[in-house]
Formats: sequence, C-alpha cells, structure tokens
Amino acid sequence: MGFRFVFKTVVFLFLLIVLESCKDLPRDNLFDPQNPNSFTNTRVLVEAFVNTAHPSPYNTWALQSLHALQQKYPHEFILCEYHRDIQTDTATYDDPYNTGDNQIVFKLLQDRYVSRHSNVPRVMPDVYLNGATHRFVGAYNSWSMQEQIEPVFFQLRTKNYFKLEPVIKKIDRTTLSLKCRVAGLGKQTVRDKRLRVIFLKEHWDQTLSLNLSVVSKLVWPSVSVPEIKNGSYKTVDLGRFNFKNWPDRVVVALVSTDESKVFQSVYTDLPL
Repeated sequence: MGFRFVFKTVVFLFLLIVLESCKDLPRDNLFDPQNPNSFTNTRVLVEAFVNTAHPSPYNTWALQSLHALQQKYPHEFILCEYHRDIQTDTATYDDPYNTGDNQIVFKLLQDRYVSRHSNVPRVMPDVYLNGATHRFVGAYNSWSMQEQIEPVFFQLRTKNYFKLEPVIKKIDRTTLSLKCRVAGLGKQTVRDKRLRVIFLKEHWDQTLSLNLSVVSKLVWPSVSVPEIKNGSYKTVDLGRFNFKNWPDRVVVALVSTDESKVFQSVYTDLPL
C-alpha cells in the first residue's frame, strides 16, 4: 500500500508540474487569437462595376488591368466583378453576365459607394478597393487602371487584426450551408461589424480573352456579427443557399455597419 501511495503521489505531482508549466508557455502563434501579438495580413477586396456589352473599350481596358493584377497577386487581390446593364436614352446595353435580380442588388451597393463621392456620379467601369474610400473610374488603355490601383493596393496590404475562416457544407447538388468563424487578433475586439457574402462564377470570355470573376450572388444586406472579445472567436451562421448554376468560389468580407468599409476578406473554392 505504501508503494502505491508513493507512486500515485509522484504521478500527481508530475502532472501538476506539467500543467503549471503549460500555463507559462508563450502563445507565439501569430494566428492564435489568445496571442496578444497575433496578426494576419490584409487581403484586398476589389469590387468592379462593369458592363461588357457597351461598344466603348473602357470596360474592357479596366478588366484587362484588373485581371493582370489578379494574376500578379493571386492570394491578396480578391477580384469581384459586378456586371450591370446600362441604359442610355432608348438603348440598353444588356451585359450577358447580369440578371434582373442582381441588377437591383448591385445598384444598391454601387449607390452606397457613390454616395461617398458627391463629385463623381455613378459610372462604369467603377472600381473600389476595400470599400468606398479608394475609387477608380474610367480607363484610357489596357494598363492605365493597373498603374493607378497597384500603388494603393500596396498601401492596403498592412497588418490585419481580424481573422475569417469560412465553414462550408454541401447539402446536395444544388444547396450549401455557409458559416464563418470570426476572431479579433492581438488586442482587437470585433464590434459593430457585418459579414458580406459574395459568390463568384468563372466565365471564359472568348472576345475579351479573359477568365472573368463574375459575381453570381451578393448577400444584401450583409449579416450582423455579434461582439467578440479579443482572444476569442464566434461562429456566425450565414445561411443556406440554393443555386441552379453552381458557383466556383465564395468570398466573405468583414465590413462596417454602413457597408462602406471593408476590414478583411477571404475567399475559398467551393466543393464540386
């Protein structure tokens, strides 16, 4: 009995020492919300309102610039194309990648952004980086918009204190459910934020010789995020979605309550 008692005591003391020492281990994982020095990098959400039906070359030039940047920075440059119709007097330029439902939702988002720029009306091409603040309109050749956007893109690639992890479950051939784990890194609390959901469908356009990143569905208004204290995370249910034409990827963006500023974005391919 004495030996067993001594053995159990030694084991207990050993485990106690191990547990206590674990408490003192540094949390040096930069992606760990409980690490006070944790951070990630900003991925830049690029939202382009375009029309490919109009005979002018401006939208084509803009898309060529944007796709050149997307190929150059495939992980940090998240390109979302909102294809919209244009009506000029009695002529309607019906973009082949647009739908009636999307036309309404895309107009709401573009009008929200345009309202921050009272001196420039709604136009196309109309391109925004991480929300309404950084706006680029028009193009005069196939690389002009790239020259304008790239320096601003570099400025936006800073340390970021928000982490997003989409959780996708395919229900059947036409339905999926989407959730997202949201965390504030470092000492950042997540407060007064929403999650925008953007589904993308790739379309090879023979005329433009570009593999377009077409927005097939935009969740508007976006989904509210509960307050999340620093050092923890919460899983936000973004809903269940049905598709006749299965998208290729989904983008989730953390935005302000007025939808005009984007704090962090992430994209992931959807299961086939």
